[in-house]
Amino acid sequence: MAGLPLTPREIAKRAIYATYTRFQAPAETRRLAAAGSQRISILCYHRVDDRLKDNVTLGLEQFDRQMTLIKRHYQVVRADQIVRGEVDRSGNRPIVAVTFDDGYLDNYANARPILNKHGVPATFFVSTGIVDTDREFQHDIDKNVRGLPNMSWDQIRELHADGHEIGAHTVNHVNIARVDATTAEQELREALERVRREIGVPDVAYAYCFGKRADITPERRDLARRLGYSACYAAYGGTNAGAIDPFDIKRFGVNYGFSETAFRAKIEGCPYGGGAEASA
Repeated sequence: MAGLPLTPREIAKRAIYATYTRFQAPAETRRLAAAGSQRISILCYHRVDDRLKDNVTLGLEQFDRQMTLIKRHYQVVRADQIVRGEVDRSGNRPIVAVTFDDGYLDNYANARPILNKHGVPATFFVSTGIVDTDREFQHDIDKNVRGLPNMSWDQIRELHADGHEIGAHTVNHVNIARVDATTAEQELREALERVRREIGVPDVAYAYCFGKRADITPERRDLARRLGYSACYAAYGGTNAGAIDPFDIKRFGVNYGFSETAFRAKIEGCPYGGGAEASA
């Protein structure tokens, strides 16, 4: 926490991250560029809110600093450009895309002005049955985090008009690996159709709810492809170097626990961890 002395473990971790970004990462970045497979790091955010400190939230000032950093040091693209192969993977800088899951109002009220100020495009994966309602996410109820408002469709359409991408996150924020096939298909199909109808776009990507490896099965991945999703995004961590499976694209969660050094190290492929992983 800010203002408290670092523990010996935290000091050691920061030293590892600093060493990696200074010495190992540049060589790895050059190697990947030469092979035409530059690293792609996709950031998974949920909430930008100064009132909370948990594994899916960070504050406005920290988010602003992170957007400044990625614009300065990396190739920043929108996630769908990666899926369509519209990024230069032979460049000398890692590629970064920003995504948000769930559809909290703070995405519109707090994150949107910062994204637009820096010219950073983002993808917002929304749970279509929770948008425009006062429903609360079960994972928030379970953690006694209550009263967080959701975006409306009008606000989401404004995000799209700004140049951001809108994707689906099921209807009811369901882990499709843990429900029967009929329910999984209903959740995916209805979310896809709702985003197409509300936003007026044919191509819609999906972010797996929770998104850990156990939450992504071959059957559900094939179902998403068959229904017509353009891509599917995970949340079990890691970056994308080499060939990318468009229906299992890696993302890593970002929250208030990331120092700037850890943030850069994660983007540049450091295998030694970072802040607590975020998924929902």
